Amino acid sequence: MQGAVPVASHLRPDWALGLDATLSFDTPDLPNGQTEVRLGGGPAIKIMDHLRGMGLGFVPHLGLRRHIEAVAAAEDIPLQREVVVGLSTAAAPLPFLGAGLPVAAVSFPLRYSHSPVEVADAGDADATLQLLEAVVRSPWKD
Repeated sequence: MQGAVPVASHLRPDWALGLDATLSFDTPDLPNGQTEVRLGGGPAIKIMDHLRGMGLGFVPHLGLRRHIEAVAAAEDIPLQREVVVGLSTAAAPLPFLGAGLPVAAVSFPLRYSHSPVEVADAGDADATLQLLEAVVRSPWKD
């Protein structure tokens, strides 16, 4: 959970965008899944997460998150919203660097994470790549 800190400390970016996988909860064995993130729904924009017992959590910079949502809408890229407890991202400590770093996070849905039978939707991976490329082409300015 701290791997991005040395890189961001060295590069000193104006803003950062985390990329990660997130769990999809659209399987029959999870009838009461904690999110509506599903395979085939496109990338997920992080709204909030919290990793229990570790005191770690992430709430993205509102302006940067809204910019990413606007870019997705302009590019007609479907976007899911992710609020999850029990997971977090390596981007979580980055907002606390220096005087504060604007950070947001995008994830692609994945089933059976960290197992030999991980499953992802190729369309979600393509849409995530398209979104990242579009965000880089129209960078956010605070």
